[in-house]
Amino acid sequence: MESSVDASRAVFERPGGNLAGTPLVVHGTYRREELLAAIGVGRADGDARMPGDVREGVVWVESTGIGALSVQLEKDSDSFTDSTMYADYAINDTLFHWQSQSATTPGSSSGRRLLGEHAQSFDLALFVRQRGNDDLGKGAPYTFLGLVDLVSYSGSKPISITWRLRRPMPQGLYLAARAAAT
Repeated sequence: MESSVDASRAVFERPGGNLAGTPLVVHGTYRREELLAAIGVGRADGDARMPGDVREGVVWVESTGIGALSVQLEKDSDSFTDSTMYADYAINDTLFHWQSQSATTPGSSSGRRLLGEHAQSFDLALFVRQRGNDDLGKGAPYTFLGLVDLVSYSGSKPISITWRLRRPMPQGLYLAARAAAT
């Protein structure tokens, strides 16, 4: 039986699925440009965008079948508008409440991809960081929480979704993500 201390430790393993051939490891930390390059943004064989040019919190890479969900837990009115103050937080160490972009409906292309109803199957990867900048004022890295599976959803513009993580969150990040619920 695994103790709670062992369960709270970061587990560095390959994510599998469409991410199996990437350098990403679950619970590894990555700058935005690194994670985007790893999932295929900027690849010569299909995605002409450059990682430094992508600013959205949801990125779809058709050529690799990967969707990346990037979450910042601490949001303030200096960096976020009222329409982007999404309710993103941990429910427990394996369930994460997440909201889509404010214009997304269940019937939109992005909504169908998120809900697994799109013609092309996408593996969804969740990346979370506590705040926007690190102690040096640079963009803080994201922790890769691995692939996620849809549990439930409700609403529209934005869609509120509960994701199940395949591996529990590291304890420190879980506590920060749980605090974001308040």
